[in-house]
Amino acid sequence: MVLESMMRRLMNLLMLSCKQATALIEKKKLVPLSKPEQLQLTVHTKMCKACSTYSVQSDIMDKSLQQFWNQKKSEEKNSLSESSKQKIIDQIKKM
Repeated sequence: MVLESMMRRLMNLLMLSCKQATALIEKKKLVPLSKPEQLQLTVHTKMCKACSTYSVQSDIMDKSLQQFWNQKKSEEKNSLSESSKQKIIDQIKKM
């Protein structure tokens, strides 16, 4: 009875819901997880195919969005403003 109660408490400490697991998956991208959080997430993702897949897909989405953002910033740096374009056109017309 005591052993069963201890096992139940241990399982409650280790087991996360999928909602909690996905929150930790996102949290670890922003801040380091505590040791208990790391353990809980590892145990959950080893047993839950859906959360394991979510973690991989979330990483892919983050990398894709980061590349898109960097590309947009690069394009903005490499393009002229409309007023600058108009000044060039005006100078060419004067030639």
